[in-house]
Amino acid sequence: TALGMAHVPEHRRLFAGLTVEENLRMGAFLPAARKQFSTRLEHVYELFPRLAERRDQIAGTLSGGEQQMCAIGRGLMSGPKLLLLDEPSAGLAPVIVQQVFDMVQRIRSEGFTVLIVEQNIQQVLRVVDRAYLLEVGRIKASGAASAGRLESLRPLLWLCLATAVVLSILPHLVGAEFQRQLLEEHGVIEVLAALCWLLAAASALARTPRPTPLMVAYAAVFCLFTVRETDLLTLLVTGGGKQAVRSSYYLGATGASMLERIGVALLLVVAIVALAVSVWGSLRELRRPAQLAPQSMRILILGGIVLVVSQLCEEMLGWAEDWGGTLGLALARSFWALEEGFEALAPLIIALALLPARRRRADDAGGAAER
Repeated sequence: TALGMAHVPEHRRLFAGLTVEENLRMGAFLPAARKQFSTRLEHVYELFPRLAERRDQIAGTLSGGEQQMCAIGRGLMSGPKLLLLDEPSAGLAPVIVQQVFDMVQRIRSEGFTVLIVEQNIQQVLRVVDRAYLLEVGRIKASGAASAGRLESLRPLLWLCLATAVVLSILPHLVGAEFQRQLLEEHGVIEVLAALCWLLAAASALARTPRPTPLMVAYAAVFCLFTVRETDLLTLLVTGGGKQAVRSSYYLGATGASMLERIGVALLLVVAIVALAVSVWGSLRELRRPAQLAPQSMRILILGGIVLVVSQLCEEMLGWAEDWGGTLGLALARSFWALEEGFEALAPLIIALALLPARRRRADDAGGAAER
């Protein structure tokens, strides 16, 4: 409207007999909006590439998720200061609801102010700053949505706490032989950690039909962690894995062949590039989510924190060993178990954050079911 507000009604309310682009044109009915039609149409197509692919398709034949994209895009065509969304998940299959709220998050990252009326509390709390609970037309509760976001992490936080407690006391309840099988190099937990890093890499690559550079970088970093956990370089490189990253290795002090040196040098270059892309991409996601929903990013950060804690436990292990005595050795065993256990838990949490997104086929199937 002329007041700078656009309303996206419940159940989309598209002109079913018009094409996608004709529906979008209807959103730019104001004289000021008509002047910016081409620019805003291109912007909507950038936000929703699926609409660009279906610009000439009749709107009534779109899937439910695609119709919701079209309805939101129509609202954006007027260049509103405030976008009003009325029950954006109403009538949609559960498989599509997640995608709809990811759309809302992308719109917010573009600088639009959004007011949502929604009954799906868990979904809406992850994309808004503040929430109000209405009952019979009266506000019953209100507050920052961040409290609800942290609430969604509670199961994982309890899992981390329970893991810490179990790992702290486990070495004192089992025999020395079992401890060695469980915690030593190439032990059960280390093998489990390597498998979890491979799972995280697979999750990153399978998240979308065509992996993005950020997901490829994540997968490369996770594969390098797998190499680190398995000490694979000791099998591939003369002179041992740890020496492979030392300057003496490149000077030939270990007697490694030139081919081996070149191979490890390339591996290090890949590691540096992958780490740089991962860090830069993650910072961009924190600022303007595009590939990872905020909840996924929070779980990813939690996995990173657990990994850092594992390294701190390794430092504390050395401190406890230097301290010595009965208490020092007891603490060393606990820190050893915590270090190994958290190194396996971290990639498991990260894999959970990067679980593959639903395929386009699911969206189309869900829309067909709704129709």
